[in-house]
Amino acid sequence: MHSSVDNAWCQRLASLSESQGLNGLCPKLLFAPEVPHESACVLGCPELSALTCTKRLLSGSSELSGDEVEALSTTPLRELADRYLVQTEPAKLLSEAMPFDLSGHPTAKHKVAYSMLSRLEREVALCARMRNARKRPFLSALQLVHIEKIAAKDFQILEAARNQMRELSQDLLATKAKDETFIAEAIRQS
Repeated sequence: MHSSVDNAWCQRLASLSESQGLNGLCPKLLFAPEVPHESACVLGCPELSALTCTKRLLSGSSELSGDEVEALSTTPLRELADRYLVQTEPAKLLSEAMPFDLSGHPTAKHKVAYSMLSRLEREVALCARMRNARKRPFLSALQLVHIEKIAAKDFQILEAARNQMRELSQDLLATKAKDETFIAEAIRQS
């Protein structure tokens, strides 16, 4: 695999000082595609200022507030999600109790077995709490109630769901076009 990595890239990795170390090196960067020679790059060769995936700094522009940069870097489609999706509670909650009891078994009295069963009980409870807290997203016009009505041949509900999906598709395409324009402008200015 080493042969597919450009020599300059290997030299860059090798030039890391001992103080930086390789502990935080992103494993995705170890087998990077070939870095082209600078003369072959139209826009110049990419230069990585940091080789870790722990933190990336985004610089805002005069048109973006700090909250907008935060939203774009964490949940870029939040506005569309808030407009088209509803979060529903789980229909059936999971029990935090173990579905079986082995405490009366003679081998469950040993320290190792007791420790394993205790850990299993904690993990089952934790898993149940996590699953019970998780909400499922549905299109607001296509929740379970709507699906039942569509199955019962309620064509008004079906048409409302289709309209919402068309609107969502148009909004996603508009967002994509806006992002492409922004990226093209950012590349042009750099």
